[in-house]
Amino acid sequence: MVQLVNLLEILKDACNGDAQAERKFYELIWEIELFIPLQLSGSEQIVQSSAGEKYLSVEHEGRRIIPIFTSLDYLKEWAGHDEFALSKRLFKSFIQLVAEGSWIHLNPAQEYGKDFSPWEISLLKQSGLDALNEILNETSNVCSEVEIEDHTDLFVKLKDKLRAVFEVYPEISEGFAIKMSSLDHPQGIPVIAIKQTGMSADKLKVLVEEIESMCVYDENVGVMPTVVSDLANDTCPHRQLFANSCPFYLLPEEFKRSKVKSWVNK
Repeated sequence: MVQLVNLLEILKDACNGDAQAERKFYELIWEIELFIPLQLSGSEQIVQSSAGEKYLSVEHEGRRIIPIFTSLDYLKEWAGHDEFALSKRLFKSFIQLVAEGSWIHLNPAQEYGKDFSPWEISLLKQSGLDALNEILNETSNVCSEVEIEDHTDLFVKLKDKLRAVFEVYPEISEGFAIKMSSLDHPQGIPVIAIKQTGMSADKLKVLVEEIESMCVYDENVGVMPTVVSDLANDTCPHRQLFANSCPFYLLPEEFKRSKVKSWVNK
């Protein structure tokens, strides 16, 4: 019980930007027993684990996640009832059972929580706590040293040009544009990201070069952008940059019909 109380206190500190608390959080949760809701009926979406358990999969803040909880009370509060099947596993055991490409969210509906991305889960599966340096360095680079700007008035003319280009590629389902400022680039640089499936490497190379050229020669931009071309991949480490962004481009419905179909502080 003391260990769980410590974990929740450390989680709060980590959500508020304490880098030392972030490392301590991973070290503590590794040995904590968690409550994981299982399938209640045949109508729910589930994620099959390698142990045969059917973990509940739900929509949460724009993505599908496996919810996990540090206490039964948190699970009951989230579910709104107490009639459910559940599994109890140590985090270090549970992480090994999670299917590839899954997202995990700790304590949804609580003030403080934690997202575990597929990229992060994969590293923890392979290396356990030895992966912390890589995970925390990436998180630090994205969250602490970078300022993200994203609003409708950003890169207006560039977005219009990009939309015209993206419409030529039915493989592109969404397009994003943000401005990222850091110590190295205090004036900010554009980060253009696309969600695409099925595009050949040669075709993608041409598209990326065209995006770069458009940014460099745009009178209101004039700098080389960062282009993220694998945003549709759950293991893309840059997805965190766009967690709260709205796409400026969406694949038109007629093309859709023609195709076959991290720290949380509220």
